[in-house]
Amino acid sequence: MKKWLLRIGIGVVALVIVALIGAWAYVRTNGPKYSGEINLPGLQANVEVFHDEFGVPHIYAQNEEDAHYALGYLHAQERLFQMEMVRRVASGRLSELLGQQTAKIDAYFRTLGIAQQAHLNAEYVFSQPQQQYHKDALAYLRGINHFLETGKTPVEFRLLGIPKEKFTPDQFYLAAGFMSLGFAEGFRHDPYLSAIRDKYGDTYLRDWAVGLGAFDQTIKSHKGGGKAAITGKKHAQAAPSLLPFDATAPNAITAFIASHIFPMMHGSNSWVVAGSKSASGKVLFANDAHIGYGQPCTWWEAHIECPTLSIYGNYLAGVPLPVIAHTRHHAWGMTMFENDDVNFYRETINPENPNQVMYKGTWTNLTTRQEVIHVKGQQDTIVQVRVSPHGPIINTVLEPLKSNSADTRPVAVWWTFLQEPSDLLMPLYGLAKAGNLADVRTACSALTSPGVNLMYGDADGNVGWFACAKLPKFAPGTNTFFLLNGANGKDDPIGWYDFVDNPSSENPPSGYVYSANNQPDTVKGVLFPGYYYPESRSRRITDALDDAKNWTPDDMKHLITDAVGPPFPKIAAEVQRSLMARNPPTDATQKAILQTLATWNGDHQTTDIAPTMYYKLVWHVLHGALYDELGEEAFKELISHAMMQRTLPVLMANDSSKWWDNVATPARETRRDIFAAALAASATELTDQLGSDPAQWTWGKVHTIEFVHPIGRQKPLDKLFNVGPSPVMGGKEVVNNVGFDFTGDGLYPALYGPSKRIVIDFADVENAVSVLPTGQSGHALSPHYSDQTPLYIAGKFRKMKMNRAEIEHTQTGKMTFKP
Repeated sequence: MKKWLLRIGIGVVALVIVALIGAWAYVRTNGPKYSGEINLPGLQANVEVFHDEFGVPHIYAQNEEDAHYALGYLHAQERLFQMEMVRRVASGRLSELLGQQTAKIDAYFRTLGIAQQAHLNAEYVFSQPQQQYHKDALAYLRGINHFLETGKTPVEFRLLGIPKEKFTPDQFYLAAGFMSLGFAEGFRHDPYLSAIRDKYGDTYLRDWAVGLGAFDQTIKSHKGGGKAAITGKKHAQAAPSLLPFDATAPNAITAFIASHIFPMMHGSNSWVVAGSKSASGKVLFANDAHIGYGQPCTWWEAHIECPTLSIYGNYLAGVPLPVIAHTRHHAWGMTMFENDDVNFYRETINPENPNQVMYKGTWTNLTTRQEVIHVKGQQDTIVQVRVSPHGPIINTVLEPLKSNSADTRPVAVWWTFLQEPSDLLMPLYGLAKAGNLADVRTACSALTSPGVNLMYGDADGNVGWFACAKLPKFAPGTNTFFLLNGANGKDDPIGWYDFVDNPSSENPPSGYVYSANNQPDTVKGVLFPGYYYPESRSRRITDALDDAKNWTPDDMKHLITDAVGPPFPKIAAEVQRSLMARNPPTDATQKAILQTLATWNGDHQTTDIAPTMYYKLVWHVLHGALYDELGEEAFKELISHAMMQRTLPVLMANDSSKWWDNVATPARETRRDIFAAALAASATELTDQLGSDPAQWTWGKVHTIEFVHPIGRQKPLDKLFNVGPSPVMGGKEVVNNVGFDFTGDGLYPALYGPSKRIVIDFADVENAVSVLPTGQSGHALSPHYSDQTPLYIAGKFRKMKMNRAEIEHTQTGKMTFKP
């Protein structure tokens, strides 16, 4: 029997090896083509493409349409599976491939109606008189579809049985909708705050940085030619009238978003330094958008040269124009604005007619539509979507809202993205063609959703920041961070602000502009609400830039990879002061933790030990303070939210906060009790996890990075498709924001971080540098699948080449597209 078991085991291993070899051979022979000739029907003239040593295509064409035709083909041969997943996630069609496990996710997206809005946007945009960007976008689609029809089928299509369907202009706006949902923090934020306040009252939320907090740094507006608009100060938030909400309900929303197999947006850094502060006398530009890690990585780079367009860009899957890019004249980058563009409304159903809700004193009919979700291997799922005057009612797809809430009234979601058609392509094309700040301002005014901070610099010496979004107006006293009353109409938007009133800064006296997703200051007395990030990154950036003189590209690289968090040592010091004030700990390990944290500067290098201690300690402090009130799911969700990161220094400094008492015990716990218990638990758990010598508790042992491909979630395919894991520097809310979720297990795998790093000196644009987390290609055995990962982890860069002579001299393959 043992021999038979051994033979069976050997046979299984052999089959796995054969399967892996077969997969390797298949992927190897179906990889992207980097040289040779390809016919593109309808092409007007030959297009030359040189691939550099990192697989970036440099496209030389006689006109823009031909350039974008080739661009679409090249993008598809590297990222067709990524394009396919974008449209399936956003349109609610995952279950056609993955079965019942994604049916609820599909139902959620179908109910939101992203696909319907994307189709409306496409119809609206492409029914307009055709401009050059329309032609370029349609040419890009022809390139994608030509590869779809004639190119080699990606291995993921075969493994998942994905049918080949032509791409349409809807794809552009599905990508925009998916990006918008990733930006929309209100889906995570608002329901929890409503639940907490409803259960525990206003007192508990006074310790939380729900609005602008005392520890927040604001971005100053400067409209040009004068002093900065208004200095930063604390602004009070209007008190809302709350409606009941079940604390478990929001978990369904966040669970759906967290379950996506495609990474979502998280934050970003960007700053632009004027020539008055640089060594070259020219503008310096830096950008690193923060996005969830995955494989392939989010961005794909390409360089286009033709008589009317010269641009080096970062492209999203299925989008024909670069979202972040530079020319020889100017550059732009983006960060998340974090404005509040999502609101929830409790609707009151007519007891005599369940298809009506009360709205402004009148029973108003709900509109309805039926969504049919095809589920692989099972019967179709039918979703009845009802839409109130505020938006789609989400109770039908969120079971806790439907069955567990004490208040059974439906909840509708109002979201800027769904309000009216918008055109993503026009502003992106306007940015590519911009000749001056006025052109940039005009392009920015057309960016409506998602909200972004657009960062700008040019060879003429201009620097600029524009908060781009369509911002709604509300009546005084309306607090959109909480559930609103859908019946009386008083909580409804009452209009939109003009773009000229959006926060912005052009050539300010400081000599730089920046954004780290922090709160913009008031403009004309208006503080725009949002889900802004704490000051840790923004403070580190502005402290460096305020002192900047004769800055160089190397200085920019050093700052963009900086891993020091200024607030963290202050928080650790608060714990130490409390514990050392009386009856200080005598345990050697506990003393070692406090002593290490006392000398910590907040750095997060892989060889540091203080971060390992700090995050374990802070998790236990937050668990001791919040878990008894919040429960497991809400606690898990909120401690990793940006609001909690802003709240942490406020809470830790307040010895009298009600959160310190454990409501589940008869005793009244104090802050010191929580600190002492957290320190003791941290010492025990770190010893059990990493050994008895604290000097060995290095950050690199617990903070690692792995780029996971959707197919790589299934073992043993992870060995072929995933990249990593590897130790990595950086941490939560440092400039090198390689972030993670707080957990109690003492491991902090990176979930999101810089999706690329870019540094440009306009004195030497052709030597601008960048780096991607993995590589250009989505094909697992392409030489460019992960060739940039060692650079990325080490904080190094490679050139974004624009000089043709250099490109031809160093190219690794030449392609020619012919009519």
